[in-house]
Order: sequence, then structure tokens, then C-alpha cells
Amino acid sequence: MFKTLKEWLANISEKPDVDDALEKMKTQVGVILYHVIIADEQQTDEECELFCKLFKSRFNEEETAIRQRFDQLRRLEGTLGVQVDVIKKHLSDDGKDYMELMKIVNDMINVDGIDDREYQVFSEIKKKLSKIN
Repeated sequence: MFKTLKEWLANISEKPDVDDALEKMKTQVGVILYHVIIADEQQTDEECELFCKLFKSRFNEEETAIRQRFDQLRRLEGTLGVQVDVIKKHLSDDGKDYMELMKIVNDMINVDGIDDREYQVFSEIKKKLSKIN
């Protein structure tokens, strides 16, 4: 995920910086997905299962760490715009990262049925990301 970030991380020699950057990326993606999950004022088992599956497959996180991360995301509830602004700096120029992120967001919306409020979050993310330099 996020080719330019992967390339950037590969070129950094100090592990603490790599770990910090990866943690920030996990938080940013997590905040985006969390906002989709809570948009319809319901947190379903399907959404939580998909969140866990995505963090296991994309970031190789253990379930305990994923649950802790999810709980921490509640404190960042009002920061969607900030997190999208940060993450868009790491998207590749070829559009693949953008498409991958939007597919993940779309999958989260569809997992328990589409709700207009979830789609509004999708539209907000799409609009912010389309303003890439």
C-alpha cells in the first residue's frame, strides 16, 4: 500500500523513523476507516471484522494490537480532514495508491449495506484527495 511511502521507508536507515512513519500511516488509514464505520451511527460486526482483516493483511498487525488501535481511534474522531491531508502527501503520482485507498473505503461502506452518511464520508475523502498538488 502506498508505493511512494514504501519507497521512502526503504531508503531510511534508522529503524525508529521507519516505525514512526508506519505507525502514522496506520493511524491515518485507521481514522479514515473509523469515520466510515461510525458515519451511520452503527458499528457492526462486519465492519469490525473487515477492519481487522485489512490491518492484518496490509500492516501485518496482530488482533490484540488492532483492537487497541481501534479503541485509540475514537479519540481522533474529529480529525478526518487532517488525516486525509497528511496521507495524500504519500500517494503515488500514478493514481494506484489513490484507487487502492478508495477501494478499501468503498469495501468498508459496502460490508454492511450502503448508507448515505457513509457515502458522504467517501465523497469528502474523494474531494480532499482530488486536490493533490
